Amino acid sequence: AYATPDELDSMPLTSVRRMQEMVGAFYGSGARQLVVFEETGQLRLNRGNGRRFRPASVAGRPGYLYQFSDLQAFTWQSGGDVMTVVGDPGDLAQATYSLDRAPRHQSLVDRARDLSRDLIEDLTGA
Repeated sequence: AYATPDELDSMPLTSVRRMQEMVGAFYGSGARQLVVFEETGQLRLNRGNGRRFRPASVAGRPGYLYQFSDLQAFTWQSGGDVMTVVGDPGDLAQATYSLDRAPRHQSLVDRARDLSRDLIEDLTGA
């Protein structure tokens, strides 16, 4: 499982969200933004999105790249998880490269749980 660094490519972690089976870590610093998604399972490109993704290698990882508007998404299989990084093309390679090299703290799920607990404590005064 992905361990959430406090910073990725000099962008601070701003939030962690769980969306059904997927967890997203959101990084940002002014106009620069990155999102890292992790989902347990095997990478499968269905007919619709398979046409948009093209095979590519980013930061030495084989996967699939998708260009939309001014952003790119790169997705790859990482053990039992599917990882996707979305961001500016200029930031994508460095951020993807940094994922395995960033200081490890907590998994995305643990970080989301801790942030939720802190929020509840702040709201209830407990």
